[in-house]
Amino acid sequence: GLRISADMVWALRPVDGLEQLLTFEVQFTELLATRRAMAVCQYDREGFDALSLAGASAAHGRAVAAVTYHSDAVLRICRQHIPPGVRIAGELDYRGLDPLTRALAEAVRLDNDVFLNLRHLRFLDVAAAGVMLQTALALAGGKTMTVVCQPAAGKVLRTLSGDQLPTLRLVIRDVG
Repeated sequence: GLRISADMVWALRPVDGLEQLLTFEVQFTELLATRRAMAVCQYDREGFDALSLAGASAAHGRAVAAVTYHSDAVLRICRQHIPPGVRIAGELDYRGLDPLTRALAEAVRLDNDVFLNLRHLRFLDVAAAGVMLQTALALAGGKTMTVVCQPAAGKVLRTLSGDQLPTLRLVIRDVG
């Protein structure tokens, strides 16, 4: 049979006919259903809005998502595959320490280096920042941790001297 893999990030660029993407998805799925073929469409949840993702999901027979360690109305902690690591969005305080610890432990175990994507984290308390810094401090074997965050989270990590750890690289970006 035929196997197809498509990274749908192209649909985020300004292109003519983008409004027909979901029509294409439905028609392509119908075409594959009559043949010995399958396709995997990869949508980045960070780039696509919830409505587009829901429409794309409805057009497909199955959906697979990254491992989610915690998800509620305030906080989402999940596995990120490119670059490999952990993505955290929302507000992280002491109540999220258990899933944070599990996510970081898995990243340390699975990845050559730990990548922590906090670009969509709006709030970070000292307890959660401490867990991140303790994880970075305990890295061995030449591993490092890269933390990409907004200025508010960066301020918390800097206040705790995170920018002084040799195993931690702090990248502060304003999300517009």
